[in-house]
Amino acid sequence: MDYKEYMVYDNVLRVFEDNTIQKWGKKSRFSKVGWVNVGFYITEKPTNIYFWTHLKNKEGIKRKFYRHRLIYKAYNPEFDLMNKTLIIDHISHTKAGDNIENLRLVTQEQNVWNRQRPCKGYSKNKILGTYQARITENKKRKSLGYYKTEEEAAAAYKEAVKLRLLQLFQ
Repeated sequence: MDYKEYMVYDNVLRVFEDNTIQKWGKKSRFSKVGWVNVGFYITEKPTNIYFWTHLKNKEGIKRKFYRHRLIYKAYNPEFDLMNKTLIIDHISHTKAGDNIENLRLVTQEQNVWNRQRPCKGYSKNKILGTYQARITENKKRKSLGYYKTEEEAAAAYKEAVKLRLLQLFQ
């Protein structure tokens, strides 16, 4: 089976084609040294599921690494794994789909563009269960009101943009 091998935080890692990752070490204090599968934990947020693990350096200091970042590093050696401003985006919006074809390096702005919402300018108020439409002018937010449905909030935002464009270009 083909794999990519590289160093991360004093650990030698192997990333295989099926997205399994192994490190050189011991399973327990009584076992022999060898290649061991890296165990990943799951972080569940309201809309995201990320797989992550801790890796130690020689001094025993732990650091958290996400699986999709480790896989991207295996296929792109020039990628700086420690730089958290470099964002790895899941193209298909499936966080569990960590194959290299589903990952790309983007800016924060590009990552926001890739959201699945059909329209910008509104968000759901989780407490009230309504949608709030907003428009931003000169770095200041202006509320357009609260609406019961997503479609009403989107329509209010589009109407406000249309009116603002008419003011600008008259």
